[in-house]
Parts: sequence; C-alpha cells; structure tokens
Amino acid sequence: LSIKPTSQVPADDVLKPFEGQLKRVEGKGFGFVNDVFITPILLNCLPVGEESFVAGTALLSFDKVKSAYGWKAITLSGMM
Repeated sequence: LSIKPTSQVPADDVLKPFEGQLKRVEGKGFGFVNDVFITPILLNCLPVGEESFVAGTALLSFDKVKSAYGWKAITLSGMM
C-alpha cells in the first residue's frame, strides 16, 4: 500500500463533520459526542467542560477492542 496527497474530497462514508454535547467517560480521560470517540489528547488540547457543546471532524477508524469500525474525532473545537 502507498499514499500520496490528493485534492479530492473524501466520501461521506469516510470523513464526516459532527457536533453535539460532549459526554466524558469518568476517570478514563476520553469522551463521546453521539457515536464519535474523542481521544484524551484532543480533549486535553481544548478547555472543554464535562457537558460542553463541541464540533469537529471524524474519520472512520477500526476499533481493535470491538473489532468493528467506528468514528474517531480528528479535529475538535468548542462552540458557544
């Protein structure tokens, strides 16, 4: 396999925008917005509270623990 830069826009089934109320998993450092997983690294980069409203972009990603595909945030921003 190989990769190279492209000017093509990714399909909706690979990359999607999301927004909603953040639900942190207590004691774990990560969270979710609906079905989108938010990593601790992204949460630590943005001063968001427990129930903040956030938006971002999610990428379809394989979850090794669940052996299934799911959405994982790659950008995150707080919203007013």
